[in-house]
Amino acid sequence: MLGGQPVDTDSNEYLAFRLGSQEYGVGIQQVQEIRSYERPNRILRAPVFLSGVLNLRSTIVPIVDLRIRLGLPTTFNSRTVIVVLNLSSGTVGVVVDAVSDVLELRPDEIQPMPGLNDSPDARLFESMGCSHQGDTERTLVILNFQDLLPRDTVQSITAR
Repeated sequence: MLGGQPVDTDSNEYLAFRLGSQEYGVGIQQVQEIRSYERPNRILRAPVFLSGVLNLRSTIVPIVDLRIRLGLPTTFNSRTVIVVLNLSSGTVGVVVDAVSDVLELRPDEIQPMPGLNDSPDARLFESMGCSHQGDTERTLVILNFQDLLPRDTVQSITAR
């Protein structure tokens, strides 16, 4: 459920967000909420991209800085937000530069991600979405967050 409305699990709707100059997307059915950025509590010896944890309504949520995870520079401004996702491994927040909008893509507008088979992060990049709205074309890199953090990592963090 998003914003009190039932969510169609077969939806081709994606939350579009920015990291640097590139636009990315995540399936809207995975989005729990969008929060203004607040600094998470650090965890000792955590991977550098794991910014820490937040307590969201009595639930400990690991926060991943997606910019660091993808090797991009980190800059914080008034548009920086945390997108809270419901994944099979648990609830995870990701820090992004800004949220754009919700974009509906037809099946023919979604293509496999080209040329990443040898990349260690290949599973993170799910597909490419290309939408034509009037004279403008939008390209969205659709990310697969299911493997962002292993289930045992999420469980060990949230059990603290």
